[in-house]
Amino acid sequence: MNSDLTLVEKALGGDTDAFSKLVDCYQHRLLAFTYKMVLSKEDAEEIVQETFIKAYKHLWRYDSRISFSTWLYTIAHNLCKTFMKRRKAPPISLESEVISGFEPVSPPKEEPSEYLMLKEYRREAHKLMAFLKPDQKAALILKYLQDLSYEEIGRILGISEDAAKMKVYRAKKEILKRYQPVGGVDHVMSL
Repeated sequence: MNSDLTLVEKALGGDTDAFSKLVDCYQHRLLAFTYKMVLSKEDAEEIVQETFIKAYKHLWRYDSRISFSTWLYTIAHNLCKTFMKRRKAPPISLESEVISGFEPVSPPKEEPSEYLMLKEYRREAHKLMAFLKPDQKAALILKYLQDLSYEEIGRILGISEDAAKMKVYRAKKEILKRYQPVGGVDHVMSL
C-alpha cells in the first residue's frame, strides 16, 4: 500500500509512468472482477478502461486512509452496476465465453479429467451466480475470488462490514438453494 501511495503522489505530480505502474498492478484483478460481474469480455475491458480513466481524472479525490485497490474496486463496482442497469439484453451465454475468460485453466499434465471437472464446476458456478443480486454477486466475488476482507468489501459496496458479511452469507444461501447436483439430491446422499 505504501508503494501505491508513493505512485499516487507521483502521478498527482504529473508522472504518467507512475500511474501506468498502478494500471499494470491492478488491471488483471479488475478485469477478473468486472468480467464475473458482467459476463462479457469486451464489456469488462471497457469498464476497466473507464475505471482507470475516472481514477486518473479524480486522483486528487483519493483518500489515502483506504487502500488504493479498494478505491479502484469501488469505481469498477459502480460502473458495473450502471452497466447492468442499462443492459437491455440478457447476459451472454454462460456456456461459451465464461470458461475462456480472464482465468484460463491449464489442462493438468497428468490428469485431463481434473481439467474437465474444473471447467464444469466453473460453468456451474457461473450459472448459479447469474441469479444473484448485483451487490450479492459483487460481495461473493470480492470475498472468494479476489480474497478481500469484509471491511474492504463493505467500503467498496458502501456498506458496513457486518452488512458485507450478510451479503456474502445471503449469496451463498441463494446459491445453495438453487444448486442441483448431477443425479439429484438422492445421488448426493448416496455418496
